[in-house]
Amino acid sequence: MFKLSFVIIGLYLISSSLGFLLQEPKLKIGSFNIQAFGQDKIGTPENVETIIKIMSRYDILAIQEVRDSTNEHVILNFVLNKLNEMLAGTGIKYNFIITGPLGASSYKENYAYIYRETTDVSSRKIEVVKHFVYDDVENVYGRPPFIAEFRILDSQLSIKEFTLMNLHIRPSYVFSETSAFRTVVDRYQNGVEKNIAIMGDLNFDCSFISGIKRNQVRSIISDFTWYINDDAATTKSTSGCAYDRILINSQKFNNAVVKGSNITYYYYLDLGLTTTQAAEISDHFPVEIDIN
Repeated sequence: MFKLSFVIIGLYLISSSLGFLLQEPKLKIGSFNIQAFGQDKIGTPENVETIIKIMSRYDILAIQEVRDSTNEHVILNFVLNKLNEMLAGTGIKYNFIITGPLGASSYKENYAYIYRETTDVSSRKIEVVKHFVYDDVENVYGRPPFIAEFRILDSQLSIKEFTLMNLHIRPSYVFSETSAFRTVVDRYQNGVEKNIAIMGDLNFDCSFISGIKRNQVRSIISDFTWYINDDAATTKSTSGCAYDRILINSQKFNNAVVKGSNITYYYYLDLGLTTTQAAEISDHFPVEIDIN
């Protein structure tokens, strides 16, 4: 049954790719906190099947809460190998980049990006120019941002080079860590404006940060547009908290975002899952934007 499900996924992706021959598709970028994404999670075939379906939606996906202390990166290697096996012959192949374990306490997690190295059956490709963990000399962050520069090759997209900053902010330090975005961005840009998106589980809502402090942070980084609003619900909680966010700075990057594409992806509705089944994957939902 598990193998049959993967065949169905593969056929779905192949059929979806046929439209790419006619017109270059939009670039879909997302962020997803896959709760405790480790051995226990991938030990259940149904979980792997669902995660792969979610991943296949994105050209680039920033991931938080990978739990992998090995140098072999067994978690993402296992999951992406399963996906790529089903994509053999389609012109689509996924790759990933990942940090080592990050965290100032005994709790540690990895950040990662998965991306369509060959994005479709046309010629467009995604290239990782460089990637690194932010050098947090002031020791502000429990888990410093994972910064990656991407270049889109052989494409007609309106933006072909941009930087993503992926992180999971500690609930008790939301104000200090989000306020420090100003320093992170300014040091990275070094006086030259770049196309930057900050994304991840920022815990930027509800009991973790007041409305007054949210406004203060927005003033500190006033050059950024927030694409997931305070009234969004990005977790399975009924409280409607917008913990997961996407922020973009430059006018060029903002102009490239497809209007209305900034959403929370409630995958359980799309994939015919119960809320209980969705909770097996994460207590969060992906947030996303499209670029044209």
